[in-house]
Amino acid sequence: MKPKPKTKKPNMFEASKKVMGVMEELTARQIIVRLKDTGRKEVPTPRQLAQIFRNDTQIEVIKSPSKKDETMFRKIQEIVNPDGS
Repeated sequence: MKPKPKTKKPNMFEASKKVMGVMEELTARQIIVRLKDTGRKEVPTPRQLAQIFRNDTQIEVIKSPSKKDETMFRKIQEIVNPDGS
């Protein structure tokens, strides 16, 4: 019998994408609150999230019209795992 493959915990940024719904607009602070609510101990800073999400093709960045407002992020497609889970 083959041993069961060990599942790894998603890193901070994978977990950040999983707490977002498709086409849902959230700020970095709202994402961090959701991560903490789900029991995540290690959370990224808003700046780290913004840097990663700017380069991510699954996340659309919606800049605020003024610099005082926070940037919004929208997940435009669902994450698909290659193993089908």
